[in-house]
Amino acid sequence: MEIYKSDGGKQEILKIYREILASWPVQNRQYEIETSYGPTFIIESGACDNPPLILLHGSVSNSFTWYSDVASLSKAYHVFAVEKQIQKLAGLALRESSSGKHKGQTTISKRGRARLRAILFQAVMPLVAKNTEFAEIHNYYTTRIKNPLKKKQSLIALSCKLIRVFYVILMKGIEYEPQKLVRDIHRPAEYLAA
Repeated sequence: MEIYKSDGGKQEILKIYREILASWPVQNRQYEIETSYGPTFIIESGACDNPPLILLHGSVSNSFTWYSDVASLSKAYHVFAVEKQIQKLAGLALRESSSGKHKGQTTISKRGRARLRAILFQAVMPLVAKNTEFAEIHNYYTTRIKNPLKKKQSLIALSCKLIRVFYVILMKGIEYEPQKLVRDIHRPAEYLAA
């Protein structure tokens, strides 16, 4: 289940990732655990007798999201930075197809909870039709010049975004911020349609 287009590209990305992990701002323990959704990488820091705190990053990201906050969080909490667990739960983790005419194409794993995945997908369709922010993001994903997504691929990406929005609202007890949702999309100039 490779997600890299070439071995050289994979080695370069892993090299950068290892450099980031080596410079982690606090003393830590790094390990992989086996879950029913596949192996999950953990970066653990902070005193074991502190209350536990699980950090989940967003889609198309990794634990580096927490790099600037982990030192202060580790003073008060026993921190576990977890890779992609929320998407894995819904079966929305990416994997590369390795057989037949689809060889080399990226798909979702579908190894999580099928009903959760279906509910997210059914919820995101009216959001794209009626919600300005989700419609704007969907339009960007499907019309950008470099690597435009097909409509269904965009809806799946938005399902990942929706589950992360729910998670943040529930865990942090904050209100939905529509403009933050749109601002968080990284849009390099070369990707925008003319």
